[in-house]
Amino acid sequence: MLSPQQQALLGLLNANSDSDFLVLSADDWEMVLKESIKQAVTIQAFDCAEKHKQIIPRSTYKSWFDLCMQYFINNSKVLTAQNNLIKILDDNKFSYIILKGLSSASFYPDPKKRLLGDVDFLICPEQQKAVEDALINAGYKKELDEHICHRVFKKPHEHLEMHFEVAGIPHGKAGELFRDFLKNATQKFEQHETPSFKKPLPKFHCVIIFLHTIHHLLGEGLGLRHLCDWAYFVDKTHKEPFWETDILPLFKRSGTLNFASIITKTAHIYLGTACPEWARRVDDSLCEEVISDIFASGNLGHKDKDRAGSAKMISQHGKSGTKNGKIKNQYLTLINSMYYLYPFLHKWKILYPIIFIWRIIRYLILMFIGKKPSLIKANAYANQRLALYKQFKLYESTEE
Repeated sequence: MLSPQQQALLGLLNANSDSDFLVLSADDWEMVLKESIKQAVTIQAFDCAEKHKQIIPRSTYKSWFDLCMQYFINNSKVLTAQNNLIKILDDNKFSYIILKGLSSASFYPDPKKRLLGDVDFLICPEQQKAVEDALINAGYKKELDEHICHRVFKKPHEHLEMHFEVAGIPHGKAGELFRDFLKNATQKFEQHETPSFKKPLPKFHCVIIFLHTIHHLLGEGLGLRHLCDWAYFVDKTHKEPFWETDILPLFKRSGTLNFASIITKTAHIYLGTACPEWARRVDDSLCEEVISDIFASGNLGHKDKDRAGSAKMISQHGKSGTKNGKIKNQYLTLINSMYYLYPFLHKWKILYPIIFIWRIIRYLILMFIGKKPSLIKANAYANQRLALYKQFKLYESTEE
C-alpha cells in the first residue's frame, strides 16, 4: 500500500493524473520533495508541482526550486564532460556510443528534466587499450579497479565509465543471446543533434536500459528514474517495427518477456505511459507489488542500507545458467570482488586467503557498530524481495 505522499509523487510524474493535491499538508509536501530526491526524479516532479505553487508551502517550494537549479548545473557539467570525451574519441576515430544518460533523456517528454550522473559510453573491446591510453594522455586518471565490464576515469568534475561490455548481461544462454544481439551496437548508431553525440539505435538502447533495469533490480534496488527511462522509451517507440521483428523475439528466447511486460504495465498504471498489447495481460496486483518495491528501495537502494545489502543474497544465475542460493550468492559476491577491490592480488596471490579472512572479520566488526548492513536484516529483506522477484520468472525461457 502506497502512502499519500508516494501517491502524490506519482501524480506529479503522471501527465494524465487527476490527483487531488489539495489534501496534502505542509509536512506531506516536504515528504513528497524528500521522496523525489531519493527516487532521483526531483526535476520531473517539480515541473508539475510548479503548477500548484499556490498550495505548496513557500519554504518547501523554495527548497525544491533551489535544488532543481543545482541539478541543472550538475547536468550542465555532465554535458561538458561528455563533450570533452566525444572530442577525444572522435579525434582518434574510435567507435563508441553514449549509454543511458542523455541517450535515455532523448526519449523523455522534456529531455532537460532527466537527472544525469556520470558519462557512460561503450567502446569496441578491441580498442580498449588505445582508448585508455588516449584518456590518460588527455589528463584523466584511471581508477585502480578491474570491474567486469567497465573502467572508471576521472578529472575534477568529470566521471567517465568506459564500458567494453554492456552492464547486466547474465550468464548462460540468455547472456549469449543478449551479447550476440549487441555485438554491433557501436558500429550502428544514430547521431543525436542537440547536443551532438552518437547514441544507440533504438533497438539497442532498448536492450541496454532493459538489462540495466534488471541489474539494479537484483542489486541495490530499482528506483523511479529507472522506471521512467523504460516508460518513456516504450511510450515513444512501442509502435515501431523493431519491437515485433527484434525485441519481443529476443525477450521470449531469453526468458525476459514476462518481466518486460510487468514493468511496462506498471509504468502504464502509475506513470500513464503506453501499454502495448503484449503487456496488457499482467495482473494489476503484481504491478502494485512492483511499485511498492521501487518505493521501498529508492534510486540505487538509497532508502535503506540493509535492504540494499540484501542484494548480495539475491539469487542470480550462475555461469551454467542455474540459480544460486542466498548463502552461495553471498559467498560468490565476496570472492568475485576480491580482485576488483584489491588488484595487487593478481601479483601477490599468496595474500588472497589473508585478505579474504580480513574482509569477513572487518565486515562483522563494522556491522556490529552499525556501519555495515546487518546480515540478519539483509536476509529478511532478501526473502521478501525473492518472494516478489520469483514471479518475474527471469531467464526462464519457454522456447527451445
